[in-house]
Amino acid sequence: MKILAVNTRMTGGAFNVVKTLKSEMEANGHEYLIAYGYGQRGKKDLLEEEYDAIQLSGQFTVFSNYLSHSIFGKDYFSPNSILSKRFLNSIKNSDVIHLNVIHSYLAPFKWMVDLLISAGKPIVWTHHDSWALTGRCAITHNCKMYSEGCSKCLHKNFYPPTFIDLAQSGFIQKRKLIAELNKKVRITHVAPSEWLANLISAEIEVDCLTIYNSVSSHFFNSDETEVVNDRIIFSARDLQDEVKTNQNDLAKVAKKLGSQLTIVGDFPSREIVQSGAILLPYQGDLDAYIKLLKEHQALLLLSRFESFSLTAIEARVAGLQVYAAQSLASNELKSKVGLTIFEDAEKIDFTSAHTQKEDYDFDFFLPKRMADEYLTVFKEVVK
Repeated sequence: MKILAVNTRMTGGAFNVVKTLKSEMEANGHEYLIAYGYGQRGKKDLLEEEYDAIQLSGQFTVFSNYLSHSIFGKDYFSPNSILSKRFLNSIKNSDVIHLNVIHSYLAPFKWMVDLLISAGKPIVWTHHDSWALTGRCAITHNCKMYSEGCSKCLHKNFYPPTFIDLAQSGFIQKRKLIAELNKKVRITHVAPSEWLANLISAEIEVDCLTIYNSVSSHFFNSDETEVVNDRIIFSARDLQDEVKTNQNDLAKVAKKLGSQLTIVGDFPSREIVQSGAILLPYQGDLDAYIKLLKEHQALLLLSRFESFSLTAIEARVAGLQVYAAQSLASNELKSKVGLTIFEDAEKIDFTSAHTQKEDYDFDFFLPKRMADEYLTVFKEVVK
């Protein structure tokens, strides 16, 4: 089977799913090609050759869409004719198209839908965030204006941000395009968590399946060690990212724990720098990150808006306790992996977590399980 995966960037959680599927699918005799939007500053991504990927958007398109979206909340510029033709040919040469993240300066959604309908290939669309529900943004935080057609955008700063509120017209156009796509091609919708799948099913009137993301095999293959200290670790690529990092909560915990807390990530605030916590830059090397995790007794998870808390599962597989802020994602995973949930970061009792690793089926999060479930869906939609 030939599968074409589409994802805006070759970084982040969605791309981790894509590259895991590529490895697993190709190990089982299938082809899994990656089409991505752009790399840093709109240029070719440094990983393109390693993954034999094709780029969809040129630098001019990316910067033009960044400008148009920053002002009007919409991508207006399509990739040039050469890139568009190459992408269409890749679609036609594939058995199934696996859509992942397809927003944020990549191309107009209508351009994508028109190409997909013209090719007529079956589609599996994995919703890693809430973008399909809204008129503009991808992470809704606590906003539920999508249930009112995004009649007024109350949070123009939500990613990707905008200056002018055109969310209502964007909502109407997006829902029409999704309905057209659902009508004219065979498509299966997937989400990485039950709460998001249920929301998508209800809002855009489709049967959205749940396929939980997997954890890298590196976490399962690492050496077992017993940690006897009381150290806590918090990790996020960008410490200014309010989806992953609640700045106020992190500053409060850092002030309380001081050097007992290790904070891993870039761009710490002044309060965090002055807190006495141990600060380390973001760790991009996975094996080094796992080694660092295993030097701690517990992981602190402050995100309240993630669709799926993979970071928490990774830490549990590595043998750590996890203190997680209450959210739809953490509540769903609590019974599956043993999270200790808190509501108020200032009142966390960092001696309260005593879950035993052997009480949970962490093998469920092996890459093979995720790949097998996706392969079943791919085969079904192609029938």
